[in-house]
Amino acid sequence: MFELPLTKADFRQLLEVILSWARKEQHTAAVLLVGSYARGMVRVDSDLDIVVVTDDQAGYFTGNDWPFHIPFGDLGLQIVGWRDAVYGDCWSRHLRLSNGLEVEIGFVDTGWLCIAPMKEDTAAVLRDGYSILLDPRQLALNYVRCMR
Repeated sequence: MFELPLTKADFRQLLEVILSWARKEQHTAAVLLVGSYARGMVRVDSDLDIVVVTDDQAGYFTGNDWPFHIPFGDLGLQIVGWRDAVYGDCWSRHLRLSNGLEVEIGFVDTGWLCIAPMKEDTAAVLRDGYSILLDPRQLALNYVRCMR
């Protein structure tokens, strides 16, 4: 279970664990799946790319305990390391799990989904493939509609 590459069932369970955490976070405005998993072009070395649209991007950057609130343990997995990176407006933490999978959770401010003007880096990420996983305020849905 949870060996790489992930089965569809394992992938869905992993997403649900991440979403269960995101739903509890008061500053979560939307959660998107991007990258190879969103495109359906997964390789054995693919990481899982999640973008969290938030009202408190700085809070995640300065806090080191939030990754341990994601219940990976429910799946028999542990965080064994991480590294941080910045990509334009997105600050990301790349979590290395005990099964070898890397889960990249990127945080962007709600302004990342501004309807006008459309930011090129935002449009590039979304053009490359996305799936809206959680969108209680319909920020992502409204933005994507304007891209068409």
